[in-house]
Amino acid sequence: MIKPKKLINLPIVTNMDFGHTDPMFVVPLGVSVRIDSAKRQVTLEDSAVLD
Repeated sequence: MIKPKKLINLPIVTNMDFGHTDPMFVVPLGVSVRIDSAKRQVTLEDSAVLD
């Protein structure tokens, strides 16, 4: 039997409109995101648009 790795300090974002909601916040694939739980902020670290 394989034991699953423990997930320590895993951030969980709740009450955020993303996915299939209205209004919808789009989280682009492959873009780095910073989650600051103390400030209750989610910030995209990279540009979501290619030049």
